[in-house]
Amino acid sequence: MKKGSMKYPGHRRRFKLVTFFSILTSCLLISSHVHLNNHKPKLNIHYTLNYAGDTWEKNRTGLLWSLSYLGAELPKNSFDSSITWLNERTFNLNFGMLGFSDRALQALQLICDSLKETRVYKKTNSVDLGHFVTIVLGSSWHYYQITEAPKTYKDFTRLHNFTNYEVMPITRSSVSHHHRLLKMLLKDSILHSAFVAEEGEGELTSGTFNALEYETMDVMKNGQLRFMIYNQDGVLTAAGNKSFGAAGKPVKCVWCHEISIQPLFGTTDTIKGFMNQDEFAGKIKVQSDLLKAYRLSLKGDIDFSKLQDHTYQELIYISFMEPSMQRLSQEWNMPAKKIQALLKNKPSHIHHEFGFLGELYDRKDLVNSTRYHPGTLPMSIREENEAEPNFFKAINR
Repeated sequence: MKKGSMKYPGHRRRFKLVTFFSILTSCLLISSHVHLNNHKPKLNIHYTLNYAGDTWEKNRTGLLWSLSYLGAELPKNSFDSSITWLNERTFNLNFGMLGFSDRALQALQLICDSLKETRVYKKTNSVDLGHFVTIVLGSSWHYYQITEAPKTYKDFTRLHNFTNYEVMPITRSSVSHHHRLLKMLLKDSILHSAFVAEEGEGELTSGTFNALEYETMDVMKNGQLRFMIYNQDGVLTAAGNKSFGAAGKPVKCVWCHEISIQPLFGTTDTIKGFMNQDEFAGKIKVQSDLLKAYRLSLKGDIDFSKLQDHTYQELIYISFMEPSMQRLSQEWNMPAKKIQALLKNKPSHIHHEFGFLGELYDRKDLVNSTRYHPGTLPMSIREENEAEPNFFKAINR
């Protein structure tokens, strides 16, 4: 063999290697592109006017706050850019434009796919706005998935290096039936602060208190509080145990803590060796001021200076889960007189917070009264219940 011919096999191998890596790079780029596209879910959403004076602007504000509670960063003007109107009341929402993390978009993709399989979506090619908010925010397992909640209490404490914390004993609470212990990791940056309320049995005054549940809270990058409830085994649970108190589900925590981080709604006893109520109030004020300053530094679609705007989010899910006859007439595309005949034997009520909504019915009582079946819904938005939807149950086993 000639001396020069010895080079040829090496050149050939190098050519094959270059070609292989070029193909591999192209495949990775294509895979990455497909991966990203698959995690930009879209959904057709139809909004309903729920009460006298209701408008699209109010529904828009409610939806914005709902998305924000789920962790969407909502850069300035991103919300309007993400909407494509299909008709006067129906729009397509592109979640990929709202500042969600990739993991959150994966969760939303599965939820959107599940909603598209419901009877009502197949019939109307859309989901009601109240139905959507109920499923993503009022269903604890979905809220946990979208907000990337740590799966265990140990994961939560590890995430925040929760060791050098301060403690506040609560002997009288408007939330808990028993004594509770507040543990607070207080930092100069609100994004690094974290809070735990331990629920359980026994008394702090006698040293017999035993923690059996952990209600936790931290702050997401978009300035919204994130809530997680862990049971005595340190595993996420859909709602606080009713035997301990009235904490309810994460969305109920949102309802109580939106304006103030860790409010005390009454007086509590001072226990020797612990901070007193005035000291606690001072520390919480510092944290609340830090949160307020951080929120005001954000220049997104949420206006945190309008402290009551989150009420529009509550009205969306309340009106869906407790609809009026007028709302059902729009939703079911049916004359009010026919709705009235269908509901004549159904119990009705007036909402304890929002009486202006008028005479309302429970959604769970209407399942067999319509062809527009929404699929699985929680029996309660705010409280522990036996019908908590979990579209992720199969993949989390």
